Amino acid sequence: MANILVGVLQIDISPGNILAMDEFRHYLETNTQEDLAQKLGLSQGAISQWIANGEIPIKRVRQVSRETGIPTDKLHPDFSEAIA
Repeated sequence: MANILVGVLQIDISPGNILAMDEFRHYLETNTQEDLAQKLGLSQGAISQWIANGEIPIKRVRQVSRETGIPTDKLHPDFSEAIA
């Protein structure tokens, strides 16, 4: 895993995470964070935090996949159906 320290925030910049967030950001180009948050039963701030952290929490991957149509392996490189 490659990490970069930005201020006090450490972000995983490994290729898997960057690609996963690219798919997610692409989805958000045509859908709002607020709309997705509402579908997921979360606050818009939670979605914004995922983007700031550079990662979707693994416990949310399956739910996000269902709502966005993005395959689970493209949302989180470490996602496994067995652990979700």
